[in-house]
Amino acid sequence: MELVELEKKRKMDIIIKSAIAAAYGAAVVVMESIPRNPVDTVDKDVLRNIILKRLYDGQEVNCFSHLRMSKAPFNELCGILRAKGFVCDTQSVSTKESVAIFLHILAHNTKFRIAGGTFIRSTDTISRHFNNVLNAVLRLSNDYIRLSGNREQHKSKWFTDSIGSLDGTHIDVTVPIEDKGRYRNRKQVITTNVLGVCDSNMKFLYVLPGWEGSTSDSRVLRDALERQDRFEVPTGKYYLVDAGYTNGQGFLAPYRSTRYHLKEWSSQDIMEQSSGKVGGRTERSYMHWTSEMDITLSNALLEQHSLGHKTPNGWKSVAFTAAMTALKDICGIETSKEKVMARLKTWNKYYIEVSAMLGTSGFGWDWQRNMVQVDSEEVWANYVKAHPSVKHYKDKVIVNWSDLAVLCGTDRATGSHAATATEMAKEIDAESMAEKTTNTQEQTRTGGEGSSRRRKRPVGADAVAVAIEKLADSVEKAAGGKSASNVDDIYVALAQMTNLDRGDFLKAMDILCHDNVKRDIFMRLPEDMKGVWLRMQFER
Repeated sequence: MELVELEKKRKMDIIIKSAIAAAYGAAVVVMESIPRNPVDTVDKDVLRNIILKRLYDGQEVNCFSHLRMSKAPFNELCGILRAKGFVCDTQSVSTKESVAIFLHILAHNTKFRIAGGTFIRSTDTISRHFNNVLNAVLRLSNDYIRLSGNREQHKSKWFTDSIGSLDGTHIDVTVPIEDKGRYRNRKQVITTNVLGVCDSNMKFLYVLPGWEGSTSDSRVLRDALERQDRFEVPTGKYYLVDAGYTNGQGFLAPYRSTRYHLKEWSSQDIMEQSSGKVGGRTERSYMHWTSEMDITLSNALLEQHSLGHKTPNGWKSVAFTAAMTALKDICGIETSKEKVMARLKTWNKYYIEVSAMLGTSGFGWDWQRNMVQVDSEEVWANYVKAHPSVKHYKDKVIVNWSDLAVLCGTDRATGSHAATATEMAKEIDAESMAEKTTNTQEQTRTGGEGSSRRRKRPVGADAVAVAIEKLADSVEKAAGGKSASNVDDIYVALAQMTNLDRGDFLKAMDILCHDNVKRDIFMRLPEDMKGVWLRMQFER
């Protein structure tokens, strides 16, 4: 009888506490569903609609000044994105507003927090819709920025087979402090080097962003010619390039040291002739570097590196002075700062190209002979076919290869973030497919209840029911957390212990029904240890 009364009293406590908690939860849900200031909420929606109508439905000058796009192409862009299913209207944000947020941030280099104040949206909403439109534009770019199709020749009679021009442009970026050395260009500005190719009508044919600002234009072009989504030049045609590139098949650059504007350079020609320059060209003396000279220069620069004489901007003057002194004292060679810098540039080229090879399957480094080691001729032939500029490395000895990692490895441009719009779109599609597959597997595992998206917050009666259910569970756990089945299990386990008298039986029921940890310990103990453990609890 005492056991039954105890159980009834416990259940009644749970029912009373659950009812109180449910009532409190319902009151909380109802209070939260009422806006704190209904007038402010209405004003925000009205004000946002006024701003948006003024942007893309108002005067032409407003749309262009804020979005850098007139109303007609803006509406056409929104229609294309909506028709292809890349951007859709949501419950609170329309396609036009999403595109307007995207264009406004790009046009004025606006931070998400500032854009949130402009469009009266949270930072999370601004970020989510900006990235959605960005991914959509990347997918759409392949329909407009492409090399295929009819490419008109240059209309000038001087460039009959020219089909366009290309150049690199530097765009300011913000990167972590440890990466600034690689992104600092020759003007000491943190930028990314972007290759752009246009036809004679100023329409983009190819764009490759992502290379570090310290990278030369010619290296970015070389990477574009070797990528999976590569830049190709039709046979017999060429593009006009500036002096940052070299003349070659498919590219026409101005000849170096040639004065195309004679009136502007007539006075300078006189100065060049008087200073020893003949025919517009400077007489250069080339230095042949031996293995002894390379080792001497490496040792001198390694010592200067340990002294902190290499900065993110390059080597200090004292480092070049020390290197020239070492070459004179050890090798008996008189040299100049320019020649040391030229050798460093050559080493940097070695390090970049050989590192790329060593990162490919089938290549290794022979530390005995100090040269590249290849598994087979087939591996070498396939690599040279894809990278013709490295064919001379097969038997080339680099005596200071172990030192180049210190001298050239730090802050070198890798182009790891470089990708065309087509390559980015493929990555986005692959990620979307992987996410869908994961969601499908999760739904299968959970019986269709799993979802990667955040569940919408229930409202009204559903919210009250959910709150009551959660609070009732919490109160039940706080009150002992024992269902009828758990109580029955405890009762059966204690009934099997013949050495317990009536008083100890009730004490054990009281302890185990109100302490989850002790109940779990008791249920997991062997039968011969349960009695000893209960006596220890009674003595406490």
